[in-house]
Amino acid sequence: MTKNTNKFSIITKNIIEEKADLLIVGIYEDNLPKDKKPELTPLIKAIDEKLARNLTIYIQEEKFQGKIATALVLSSLGKANFKKVLLIGLGKQSELKNLDQIRKIMASAIRKADSLKSETVNISLFGLDTASKEADNLNAPQIARAITEVSLLANYKFEKYLTTKEKESESDKNDKFTGIQKINLFVAPELNDAELKKQVEIGIASTEGVLLARELIIEPPNIATPAYLAETAQKVAKDQKGLSLKVLNKDECEKLGMGAFLAVARGSVEEPKLIHFHYKPTTGKPQKHIAIVGKGITFDSGGLSLKPAKAMEKMKYDMAGAASVIGLMSIISKIEPQLEITAIIAACENMPSGNAYRPGDILTSMSGKTMEINNTDAEGRVTLADSVFYACEQKPDQIIDIATLTGAIVASLGETAAGLMTNNSQLGEEVKKAFNLAGEKLWELPLYEDYESSVTKGTIADMLNAGAGGQAGSQNGALFIKQFVGETPWVHLDIAGTCWPEKKDTCFTPKNNPAGFGVLGFIRHLENLSQ
Repeated sequence: MTKNTNKFSIITKNIIEEKADLLIVGIYEDNLPKDKKPELTPLIKAIDEKLARNLTIYIQEEKFQGKIATALVLSSLGKANFKKVLLIGLGKQSELKNLDQIRKIMASAIRKADSLKSETVNISLFGLDTASKEADNLNAPQIARAITEVSLLANYKFEKYLTTKEKESESDKNDKFTGIQKINLFVAPELNDAELKKQVEIGIASTEGVLLARELIIEPPNIATPAYLAETAQKVAKDQKGLSLKVLNKDECEKLGMGAFLAVARGSVEEPKLIHFHYKPTTGKPQKHIAIVGKGITFDSGGLSLKPAKAMEKMKYDMAGAASVIGLMSIISKIEPQLEITAIIAACENMPSGNAYRPGDILTSMSGKTMEINNTDAEGRVTLADSVFYACEQKPDQIIDIATLTGAIVASLGETAAGLMTNNSQLGEEVKKAFNLAGEKLWELPLYEDYESSVTKGTIADMLNAGAGGQAGSQNGALFIKQFVGETPWVHLDIAGTCWPEKKDTCFTPKNNPAGFGVLGFIRHLENLSQ
């Protein structure tokens, strides 16, 4: 499991005198009026003096305007302790109003630092260096946390299975850039209070949870099996105070009557695992009991309703919800929520075989409700029927499930936002607020009663797993799960579009990589509930 504790630090010394491969400094568009001499901040003036006024000359020659997330790089030519300086555009100061803009700027800067092969990076941004009004307006501790999270996540690479074709020489190995090794954020001493330090510590811990989730998602499905998830969960539980774990095998799930979950698992040679985390704070009384359920299909072929080859290619990520749950629980004692937490994962594969469940089968779930299968590729909701019901049996005050559930959500919201559906508008707003603050966007879709009959009226059973088809696919999936939560306040998050961005980089995730979506948002939600 990745540890970022020593990679990111706060410094309060004179940043210009600190050694670094790269010094990142922000400049507003307002300070670079067109066809006029730049109006440099005191810090940038001091840098300019170190560089014999070459920075001012270079800004004018390159016509750098400081537009948001644009960059200008200049070598110090040995005149300073930093080898290069990167000016990152902050846009217009009056328009810098939210953390998402800060994340966008920071992602651009830290990716540029990586492309420059900078091992040590010093950062001075957003008035944190001078305790100016801008830092106060945007909330300095939250700025520092956003910088921390983006700095440690935006350059994610997975190279575990890459091999070199030719033997590298020792000098090549010594010169090889292996990523940014040290990031120092400069903060004025008067801003470096307990709250700012706490937010940076939470930011560092949060990224460790995200990175574990990413590692689980990107591992190939012949490695990341249900047993592998269970083994990882066991390692996590040993490492966290207040966290216990039990893993139920197939026979134990059968005794509980989990006919839906086990039917999906039946086609695979990999044994299913029901993973049950339980967290209680080591001191004090929990304020609430929250249940979190992650969809854990470690590979989804579609079953007998087989997916086309292209659609099956990345179906190792169909356990992204489960990965986010494990990632969250891996750092739970570091954020110490004053809450009781139940976290459940029903892990299995969905495979075709002579023993696989079939279209037309009738399954009996743990709740006793029966379902008719009209599409074996709508398996996530079938496993969630049992795992969500099992979670509700633990008597939580609220339940949130997170799942790569439908292609329809990708068509609706693309890779920008995950879908939120709920039976409780207040809880829905609380979750939305927390995730949006974390930089993980959610958009609510309605669960109109008109949609419900599509899944609740089977031809010869209580329910139909894929609904009547054709319309409101994301809501149909959510409404199916809703039948198993009873009166418990519930939120369903469909992350099929946000779990693995393919079209472009996000602030946190390089394209064609797993996002670990959900970890940051859940942490914010737990923090809010603990207040």
